[in-house]
Amino acid sequence: MIELILASFLVSFVVSYTMMKWHSLQVNAILKKYLFETNLLYRKTASETLQLIQQHKRQ
Repeated sequence: MIELILASFLVSFVVSYTMMKWHSLQVNAILKKYLFETNLLYRKTASETLQLIQQHKRQ
């Protein structure tokens, strides 16, 4: 009987840990995607701003 309780506890723990780890990996992937897209937007904005400054200096 005690073996059954220990086995069910172990299975429950493994399932919980796996689900937590999977959720953590999903959150990390979403965060990396967001940071990558934010960085691209920042670079684009910085490049456009630099071009506008250079055009203004030429005038």
